[in-house]
Amino acid sequence: MRPLIHPLQPLDFAELLAIERACYPHPWGKRDFVETLSPTCTCRVAKQPGQESPLGFVLYSRRQSRLVLIKLAVDPLYRRRSIATELVIFLKTQLNFTKPRIDAYLAESNLAGQLFLKRMGFRAISVLTAADPYTGEDLYLMRHARTASATAFTVDRCQPTQAMRSLFRPARKLADRKTAH
Repeated sequence: MRPLIHPLQPLDFAELLAIERACYPHPWGKRDFVETLSPTCTCRVAKQPGQESPLGFVLYSRRQSRLVLIKLAVDPLYRRRSIATELVIFLKTQLNFTKPRIDAYLAESNLAGQLFLKRMGFRAISVLTAADPYTGEDLYLMRHARTASATAFTVDRCQPTQAMRSLFRPARKLADRKTAH
């Protein structure tokens, strides 16, 4: 049965945070999500019909000319059931003429994520050296575009800008997070 995609509700936060902790080596807390959510940054959750608990979520930002996939996660107990696929399909439905592409930045070590996005039609566009704010690891920019001409496959190495780094961390700095716990 296909999951239904819903906007994030306040009652979903406990399950969303549990999924976040199970899926990410440097998980965000509730405060991080709340500070990141805005009219241009949205979180959607996947739920099975008739169930209240989210099985996965996608956090994405609407920029001037693109969507940016910030986080995509599925509860480990519910993987391999097309939940992430449905979340990415949902994102693809948000594409239009003013936002014709989706960008995603993945750590070099996240091979499973890279392969998943490749199966979903994303292509590697560039490598951002030492761009991961938590590990200093290289990040791959992967892109899905509405038109074939926008998906030209090129790989180049570049230094990350501050704007690129801000896509991967909430408004608070990592040092602030450590002192808050």
